Amino acid sequence: MVVMATLSSAFDIISCYTISYFDSVPLWFNYFINISYLATYNLTAVIYLYYMYVVVMNGNVDMKRRALCVGLGAFEVFLLLPTAFTKFVIYFDENGNYCHGTGFYILYVIAIFILIAVLRLFLTYRSRLSKQQAYSIIFFNVATLASVIVQFFYPEILISNFVIAIFLVLVYLSLQNPDDYLDKHSGCYNSD
Repeated sequence: MVVMATLSSAFDIISCYTISYFDSVPLWFNYFINISYLATYNLTAVIYLYYMYVVVMNGNVDMKRRALCVGLGAFEVFLLLPTAFTKFVIYFDENGNYCHGTGFYILYVIAIFILIAVLRLFLTYRSRLSKQQAYSIIFFNVATLASVIVQFFYPEILISNFVIAIFLVLVYLSLQNPDDYLDKHSGCYNSD
């Protein structure tokens, strides 16, 4: 998740530059940067879903759930890769304006599906999570939903990657906190 989120942020920042200087940046490079941004951003959510399966199922993710995650990721990449030619997800008009195609909204549907899947997973397996872990998951779902809504209505506000960065800090502090694996008295690793 950290690698995807970092790549997503980098592509997002670069895309701001390439879109602003459309006249001096080749069209193919604009497509490459923007498609790469959308792919890494959306794959971060897919990886998050898989990560949640791993956390709540103690690493024993069944084939059906793995296939769901791989299928979602593959479908998003399948939508994005040919978009420079099909203009289905994004395109640049004759004035160099970045535009959303009709397929762009499919990415929002997938994101909402992932949020619902994580919420369902959380509600089903919440007894396996600590309070800190539960609060982190709730925060991520609420913050992500809010950022998606804000980004939908105000696309010029780049808030989504900021929310992901905050969540990754919470993941480290609550879900992957190294202190959870140490015995409090001896300082040695415990059986978890």
